[in-house]
Formats: sequence, C-alpha cells, structure tokens
Amino acid sequence: MDNELLCNPCPEAFEVLKQIVTSRGLKPAFGRRNGKPTIYGGIPAVCFTEMPIINFLQYVVARNNYAWCAPYGVCLLKRELFKAGARPAVYGLSVPGVSIVQDQGNIRVIDKNLLPLSEQYRYITLDPNRQEKNHPLDWTHEREWRWRESQQYSYGRAAQNGDGSDSLLLLFPEEDEVTFFSQVGFFVWTPEEANMLRDLIQQAIPGYLEYYMPKYFIIVLSEFVRYYNENGIHDVVYRIEDILMKLKPGKLWKRVPDPSDSESASNDALFDMWVEEPF
Repeated sequence: MDNELLCNPCPEAFEVLKQIVTSRGLKPAFGRRNGKPTIYGGIPAVCFTEMPIINFLQYVVARNNYAWCAPYGVCLLKRELFKAGARPAVYGLSVPGVSIVQDQGNIRVIDKNLLPLSEQYRYITLDPNRQEKNHPLDWTHEREWRWRESQQYSYGRAAQNGDGSDSLLLLFPEEDEVTFFSQVGFFVWTPEEANMLRDLIQQAIPGYLEYYMPKYFIIVLSEFVRYYNENGIHDVVYRIEDILMKLKPGKLWKRVPDPSDSESASNDALFDMWVEEPF
C-alpha cells in the first residue's frame, strides 16, 4: 500500500461507529478543545466534511491523531443533509476581532450584532496570519458542514429540554419516526469491521424494512487504498457514487442486508442503489 494513505484499524473509533448504529443516529456535541466549546450559540451540532475520500485519508495520515480524526465515518447525500437543515461552516467574519459576550460552560455566544444567534453554530475562527503559536489558525481544508436541531428543521429526534443535548440526527427510523436520508453509507478500515457492522445493522434494526427503506452500504477504506494503488491516480474513482456505480459489491463495498444471505436476498432490489450526485 502507498505509505501516503496507510492507516491502521482504530478499535475506539470503530466502537463509536457501532454506538451510532445502536443509538440509530448522530448525537450533536459541543466539540470542546482546550476546555472551551468550539460550537458557538449554546446549541450542540453534528459536524461533517465534504472532502473527497483521497483527501480525507491524506488528512487522517497527516494529522496522525486518531483521537481527533480516524478512517471511519458516516456519509450522507449533501442535498438531503441540506434539506435536514445542515449548512456549510462560516470561516471567519469580515470584521477584525469577534466579541464574545457570554462564555460559561457549554454556552459561548458571539455578539449578536456580528452574527445572529441562530447562525452561530456555523462559525469557525479563522486567522491565517496568526503568529503567536507559530502556525496559522486555519481549518478551511476540512470543508466543514454542521447540523443542529431547530424549530425550522426538526427532522430527526427533536430535543425536549431546549438546549439540543438530547436531540439526534436520525439515520435509522422506526415506524413513527421520519428521516430524510434515502441512503446512508459507513466507512470502516478492514473487511472484518465491515462484516461486523453489517451484522450489527441487521441485528440492531430488526424489521426496519417494514417501515422505511433507506439504503445502507459500507465502504472498506483499506480496500479502496488498494484499488487506488493498483489503478493509478488517473484511473481511480474519487467520488463515493462512482465507487458504487463502477464497482460491484465485494471486498471494497458491501450492501446491507447482505444479498448472499438467503433470508435477505429477496430484498436485494431495494439495495441495488446508485446515488445521483456527489456526497
């Protein structure tokens, strides 16, 4: 394998992925760093990236800290995530300096004259000319999007206590619940993890086909790197939908349920899916 993209399995990150499946969704958080929340406005958020797979893997290797970024994840269609209320991050403001008017616990609020409270969850500090720490303050390469529970976008499991701490961006709905995601993908590093996750999805969501039929697939990133190396940079597919469209299910990606399982084979047509646009 190309050392540039060589990663390792991360049991801790895989455990988080399994918890996402068993909880049936993505739980917002405040993203605390150095004791401070990185999500402004007092409501937690779910963070996403729209980096292509190759760039994502390069970033994982370059950062070299699986506590912050590991080769695992959940992928959703951007148009559906937008419909659910997610928006691209706001990197910096036009004014020099940003006034913090409240900073206690998880509540960190910017002057509302600079940025409305309802949009503050999107804000990310940007200072590419910072000198005091010998490196710029610049996260624009992450191409981040964020989702938070709100009255306008109440898809998922709505928060009951008003601060978003018990909300959930729902991926696996039950009969009386709604999700706007027609397709949900998962990244793992090894084929063994893909098999375990596939089995967990089918065990954790018994009978979900009776209620709603989003399509689930799992991409094995170590096999993607192998494909990348064998085909060269000019032939490799970069977009998730290209992987699903050009390559048959096998080592690199798997359908859920597994069509080789006789009990789920009759439902295979529901999962013979191709996405229509980039994630």
